[in-house]
Amino acid sequence: MANRYVIAAGDLRAEVLAPESPEYGFTRFNHSAFVPDVAYRGVRFGQPEMTDPQRPTTKGAGLCCEIICPEVETSVAVGEEYLKPGIGYVTRTAEPWRIYGVNPPYRPLETAVTAQSDRILFVTETEQVAGYAYRECRRLLAEDGRLTLSVHFENQGEKPLAFTEYCHNFISLGDLQTSPAHHLALPCVEALTLDPEKSHMRAEEGGVSWLGIPGVFFNVFDRTRRAEGPAWRLTHENSSVSISETVDFTPVKLTVWGLEHVISPEVFIAVRLEPGESAEWTRVWTFEA
Repeated sequence: MANRYVIAAGDLRAEVLAPESPEYGFTRFNHSAFVPDVAYRGVRFGQPEMTDPQRPTTKGAGLCCEIICPEVETSVAVGEEYLKPGIGYVTRTAEPWRIYGVNPPYRPLETAVTAQSDRILFVTETEQVAGYAYRECRRLLAEDGRLTLSVHFENQGEKPLAFTEYCHNFISLGDLQTSPAHHLALPCVEALTLDPEKSHMRAEEGGVSWLGIPGVFFNVFDRTRRAEGPAWRLTHENSSVSISETVDFTPVKLTVWGLEHVISPEVFIAVRLEPGESAEWTRVWTFEA
């Protein structure tokens, strides 16, 4: 099996990891539809989460989603396996799972992959563990200047399943360093409230920019709405390159994280499913260069 797939259309090219690629064997980001890099008209948009080996990292890159479902972990005793959506059957340890904690042992999910030149489909159907089971279909479709992720998620377990999902958009506009020349439009945010200690940003009309070339920056926007167009759009005053993400749901929050080399706007969806229920949602990234 290939470690990476490539899907392309027009001037867009996206690289996609195989579910158990040796490039990512960790327990944070969904192993299906993990896109470490996207290029459009020769401009590279994906970035690694971290480039400084002295800083902690969870090995994210490009466009990679995460599902947060902590009550599933506590449904089993320490030493037993629990079902972590997107990851596999994870052994519960004495310390709760943490972003920068020890990577616990896990058994991979069984995921069928169907790849074509411009699209790739991941289908996962799990075992039932402590009353939890699900079936998930993730499809990536490449079009000229656009990449679409469509998700269908069905609760096949005996218990209700509630989680949030968000995509870590580890991106840059080419290799432009984060600076005050960047502008992040945030049409889905109702109140541009900034954390003066952590955000390193300033509010502008319709969005934010940066106060300088920052180290780690982070801000939570918890007053959000459904936008008519993109939920966010990143531009640079000295470049025609841009990227935006459009979603077909009302976000429950949006966070912005990043460093000197990477900016990560993250749009959250909340899902609650009774046994037998399913949900669908879509994320569309549009690239300009």
